[in-house]
Amino acid sequence: MAVIAALVAASFIRAGSVVGGLTVRIDSQGVTALVTTTEIENSLLEEFPGLTSSRVKDVNTRAIERFLTTNPYIETVHAAVSVGGRILVNVVARRPIARVFYESKDFYVDCYGRCFPSRRNARCDVPVASGHFRQSLKGDPVQLDIAQMSNDTLKSAYDIVKVWMLAKFMDGPAGYSKLYDQIYVDENGDLILQPRLGYHEVVIGSAENLEKKFSNLKIFYSKGLPHAGYDAYSRVSVKFDGQVVCTKRKQINKQQ
Repeated sequence: MAVIAALVAASFIRAGSVVGGLTVRIDSQGVTALVTTTEIENSLLEEFPGLTSSRVKDVNTRAIERFLTTNPYIETVHAAVSVGGRILVNVVARRPIARVFYESKDFYVDCYGRCFPSRRNARCDVPVASGHFRQSLKGDPVQLDIAQMSNDTLKSAYDIVKVWMLAKFMDGPAGYSKLYDQIYVDENGDLILQPRLGYHEVVIGSAENLEKKFSNLKIFYSKGLPHAGYDAYSRVSVKFDGQVVCTKRKQINKQQ
């Protein structure tokens, strides 16, 4: 009984004590976060004046979580008050898989198909997607739910959906997104990749059978390309089932 009484007394004392500070931690999920701890701290102090000088019992952690989840660069939030009375805010930053330049707009998209704004002073090292998007988007692209579009009979064929499906696949365990820095949509709607290293482009075509296409591409890189030379081809296509079609680079004749 004495132990229980002591714990209850300690709980009352803690509840009435003044907050011991604010700590924000960000899980960037392996990429550069598009939001900083300073930004989060400043936004909290602006939204909740006197937060760090209030009493522990008056700290509304659920209100803190609700407020921060309105930030487009934050995926999840957990707020709590430590035993020592410090406010702890653990944030999981939204992780982009591609930056899309669509008509006059540019934005990021994550693996869940959610879009969010780019930032002028913050960049994330993910593939850039651009080109001849054949469908015009109505409204603010940031409001797009591409995953939902992919389940729509008509919208599933949109170029933006194909780009997202390719970027999502490349972001998988195989780590293909580290090998290519650009996804391009040509006039016919074919998806084309630009490698980070090398002087050729890779024609993927549609976003179907990506596992097989990249498997063929991997075999070509390991067995075919070393023999021909890494600058032998200007274009490598895995668009068609079971084929790797290469276009030789034009040789420039040097005149004496």
